[in-house]
Amino acid sequence: MLLWQEVETFKKKHKIIGVPLFFSRLITQCFDFLDQDGHFHHEKYIETQQTKPFIWQLFTPFVREPHNKDRLCELLKKDVVTRFSPYLYDPLIKSLYWKNMIKKDSSGKNLVWRCELLKLVGRNIMGS
Repeated sequence: MLLWQEVETFKKKHKIIGVPLFFSRLITQCFDFLDQDGHFHHEKYIETQQTKPFIWQLFTPFVREPHNKDRLCELLKKDVVTRFSPYLYDPLIKSLYWKNMIKKDSSGKNLVWRCELLKLVGRNIMGS
């Protein structure tokens, strides 16, 4: 089992900015992409995640409805998904938020994608 400090050190050392700590499955898989010299292969990691079920399962419910799919494709192109509101009336935004796919930005005013990895893989899954 990895300690939080070890994971954070690993992320900083290899500049893995886009992978959130609480998605521990994604972090532990990072270690599979270190070469013998300790260099992290970021591109191979992202490419491999596009075939793993974990991220696919996050997006699967949105593929079923054409309206949500089209809208989600547009949101995946944006850095800022929408303005933050304590009451999320939009069912798509609410679902993304409660699945931890989006979060408040550092200012607390906007909702943004939790990590770049979700955006990249999500674009591939949604076909955008």
